[in-house]
Amino acid sequence: MEQTEREQTSTQQPPLPQRRRAAHEEYLKSYFLRQLKKFQKGEVEAEPLAVKLTNIRLAAERQAERDALLRKFLDQGTFPKDLEESLAIIQENGLDGTLLYLDIDQFSRFNNTFGHPAGDKLLRLYGRAIISSTRLTDLCGRVGGDELAIFLPATDLEGANVVVEKIRTAILEEVQKELPNLPWQQTISIGTAEVQRDDTVTSLLDRADKALYEAKREKANCNNAPL
Repeated sequence: MEQTEREQTSTQQPPLPQRRRAAHEEYLKSYFLRQLKKFQKGEVEAEPLAVKLTNIRLAAERQAERDALLRKFLDQGTFPKDLEESLAIIQENGLDGTLLYLDIDQFSRFNNTFGHPAGDKLLRLYGRAIISSTRLTDLCGRVGGDELAIFLPATDLEGANVVVEKIRTAILEEVQKELPNLPWQQTISIGTAEVQRDDTVTSLLDRADKALYEAKREKANCNNAPL
């Protein structure tokens, strides 16, 4: 029996990690081309451009402008600015992108039971699990007390769902390792929003936030997608 056209296309596609890597390379290339075009048009001078590219390299090496508690996360003021830059690149070059909004389940219960210092420790535990599950060039930010956001450039919903499951698994493993006697399961809820052609930072954040609300309303440890 002959394969259908859809089946043939599916079998010819490279594995998802390979497709994500190729898409990410395309995103990075688009970013640097955008900076060079600004230089060619006279929109930026050579020295400021060189400084900016240097800062990009340094950021990859030492993770600057991070949250005071979650050192590898952008703070609440920096995350939207970096998201705006990434969103512009995505839309100008027709690339995929997905925003994740994350909320720590039962965080208030944990704080009330064990105290705020223990809550800070739990937040750092979640941060480690998230960083270990994402790429260096993904944007990870703390956007509220126990709310986090991750922007995945060059990543469609299929790829984002892979990341979501990696994060969920990493958190469960970290909690089990660090808090083996915790009397309840400590999880995370995630709202997912894929970039649309006419998205702004505000509209994208709003859709991800609504998706997170729906995920929390359904049940803890839930991923709500797509929006």
